Amino acid sequence: MTQFARRLVRMNLKRTLLSVSLVAAAPLALAQGDSLVGLSVGVFMPQHSEIRDALGSSWFQYGFSPSVRLRGDLDIRPELSFLGQHDDGNRLLIVSLPFAITKRFADDQASTVPYVAAGLGPAYFDYAITRPDLTRVSEKRFGWTAHVEVGMVLSNRLRAHARYIKFSEHDGFKFDGIQVGLSYQFFNL
Repeated sequence: MTQFARRLVRMNLKRTLLSVSLVAAAPLALAQGDSLVGLSVGVFMPQHSEIRDALGSSWFQYGFSPSVRLRGDLDIRPELSFLGQHDDGNRLLIVSLPFAITKRFADDQASTVPYVAAGLGPAYFDYAITRPDLTRVSEKRFGWTAHVEVGMVLSNRLRAHARYIKFSEHDGFKFDGIQVGLSYQFFNL
């Protein structure tokens, strides 16, 4: 495949993922009633050397969730997350839909709100990875994801967080890692 063809495939994949993301964000927002929709972006750092060697040490992550604001001391919300990477002929896409429970540690009047969260939900995996012994593994399958998170709501529109994400293991691959990111509320429904 020529360099031009590779770029064209990547551009179409990115456009498709963005379109799917925007369509999928609407039900998440509607699930929260009069909520706001937040966009999350971050950097994911895989913890296992085989995955780092095949795909690189840091990847881009983005997703959607209703609002960055926390309502009450405990809040339950869905998230939609996309994690993808391609490098040297290897590729990985993980689409996850965890439901997170969040506990905040400040009152309603605080300008910044520290919190902890834990989430669990289904995930879709699409990968093609060549192992060090040159065995090529290519699969599309469903599994699960779980995470624990600490963070700070910095304003009504901005949240910073760090989380450890655990994914179901497939074909001996461990996709677990640490994510650092920001969530920003970008429109009201």
